[in-house]
Amino acid sequence: MSFLIPNEFAGLSVGRSTVSAVTLKRVGGKLRILNRFSAPADKEDAIKRAAARVVTSADTVLAVTAAVPGAIVFHCATLDITLERQREALEFELPRHLAATSTAMRFGHTFTPDGKGGGTAVVLAAPAAALSTLCATLENAGIKADALLNPIQAMPPECDGQALFLPDFDPDYYWLNGGYERAGADTAANVLNSTVAAELAKRIDAPAEDILEYIAPILAADFAARPEFSRRAKPLLPLLPPRLRTGRCRIWAKTAMILAALLALNYGFAGLRAAFRNHAAYQTVESELDTLTGKFNALKKSVSARERNVKEMQKALDGSAAAENPAADWALLATVLPEGTTLNYIRWNGGAIQLSLQTSSEEDIPRLLTNARHNTKVTVNSQGARGDSRSMELTIADTGGGK
Repeated sequence: MSFLIPNEFAGLSVGRSTVSAVTLKRVGGKLRILNRFSAPADKEDAIKRAAARVVTSADTVLAVTAAVPGAIVFHCATLDITLERQREALEFELPRHLAATSTAMRFGHTFTPDGKGGGTAVVLAAPAAALSTLCATLENAGIKADALLNPIQAMPPECDGQALFLPDFDPDYYWLNGGYERAGADTAANVLNSTVAAELAKRIDAPAEDILEYIAPILAADFAARPEFSRRAKPLLPLLPPRLRTGRCRIWAKTAMILAALLALNYGFAGLRAAFRNHAAYQTVESELDTLTGKFNALKKSVSARERNVKEMQKALDGSAAAENPAADWALLATVLPEGTTLNYIRWNGGAIQLSLQTSSEEDIPRLLTNARHNTKVTVNSQGARGDSRSMELTIADTGGGK
C-alpha cells in the first residue's frame, strides 16, 4: 500500500450455491487479477477460506456481495443532498417497492450525482433477520469488510441501463434499465453480462472470460477500487454492523486530521520564518535609515555654517555690517598688519571685529592694532605656533571714544 492510497482491492461474493472471490491490484494505470477463489457455498469454511485467499493484508479493501433471502434492489431518482436527508427521502420511497409485509427491513444505497442537483440512488433493502444471519456467518469467518452491497449497486456508472444477470443471486430475474426483467429458460448470463464485462475490461487487465466467470466479486472489487469509493460506500454502512466494519474510514479520518495538523504546523513555521526574515530586513532598513539620518544632519549643519559665513561676507560687501565704516577697517588692517601675515577670515559682530590670522612676523600684532586706533581694545581669543609660523584669533572692540 502506498502512503494513504490502497492498491489492493478484494471482492467476496456469497451466492446461493457458490462462494467466489478475487483480488484486484493496481499496477500502473490498470487493475490486474492477483488472486481468485471459487468453492461450493455448502462447503465448510468456504467463506473463511475465500477471505483468507483474497485479503492478503490489513491494507486490502474488502467489499462483500451476498444473496440475502428476501432482499430487493430498486432504482430511484433523488436530490443531491446530505446523506441523512437522502435516507429520510428513501424511507418514504421504500413502501412503494416492498410487498405488504410486517418484516423489519434495513437498507443501504449508493448514489450517483448527475451534476444538476440530483442523481440516481440504487437501494438494497433486506429483512433485518436475514441480514443478521449473514453478518453472523461473516463474523464466524473472522471477516471485517469495508462495504456490504448487491452487485447491481457495484455496477460502474458507465453501465447505467445495461443488463446484469446473476443466476446465483436470483435465477428468475435480471437487471435492465433500472428494474427487473424476467429471465427465460434460454436467457444466457454471459450474453447479457457481456456489455458490463467489456466496460470492466477497460480498467482490468484480464480476459473477458475471466471477468464473466467472476463478475460478481470483480464488480465488488472494482467498486472498492474507484476513487469515489469512500463517498459511495458511506450510505451502505447501515447494512453492516459496526463490529464487522474495518474502521478504515475512521483511520483515514484520523490520518487526514493528523495531516491537516502537520500542514497547519508547516504553514505556522513558514509564517514564523517569514516573520523573522521580515524582522531582519526591517532592522537592516532601520539601521540604514539611522545612518542616512546622521549623514543628513551633518550635511544640514555644514550647510547652515556655510550660510552664516555667506551672510557675514554679504554684510561686509554691501556695507550692512554693524561697523560704521568697514572700508576704513580694511584700510587699517592693511596698514598695521606686518609683512608675512595672512588673514584667514574677518567677521563684524556688532561693534567688534573678529579676526583669524597666521603670521611669520615676530611683531606684537595685538599691540600694533591697539596703538593704531584710539579707544580700541584687542583681545586674544586663542593663539598657537608651528615652526616659524604663529596663528591667533583676535577680537577688536571699540571702547566708545571714536576713531
